Amino acid sequence: EMNTVIDDYKLREITDNTDTITIECLAAAESRVSSYLHNRYDTVKIFSATGFERHPEIVAIVKNIALYFICRRHNIDIIFERVKEAYNADIAYLTALSKGTISANYPLRLDSTGSTKSTLRMGSNTKFDHEY
Repeated sequence: EMNTVIDDYKLREITDNTDTITIECLAAAESRVSSYLHNRYDTVKIFSATGFERHPEIVAIVKNIALYFICRRHNIDIIFERVKEAYNADIAYLTALSKGTISANYPLRLDSTGSTKSTLRMGSNTKFDHEY
């Protein structure tokens, strides 16, 4: 699964031939991506898809973030900068998605009536200081 972001022999070397490390980092990456998307998108539908039904962009982002976690765990300086750049770009993209600055063709969250579910955000305007 990870062979589109790192060569298999490099991944095995980094993870000490332990698939558990890769699986845990993939799960952590999926959780990270889900935390950005869950307010606007149906993450259950997104992450329960299998095979070619999975959204390729989400798959790529999860793998990039998993590789970041793997490299961070192993303290690899050689490829860390390239991986960190991809991680930062993915997090910036997910942040823009979560704020609604940009949108994606992912399934939206629906409420019990089938209408698009939106989150209510509350706050106040900045306070004025009228001291002279």
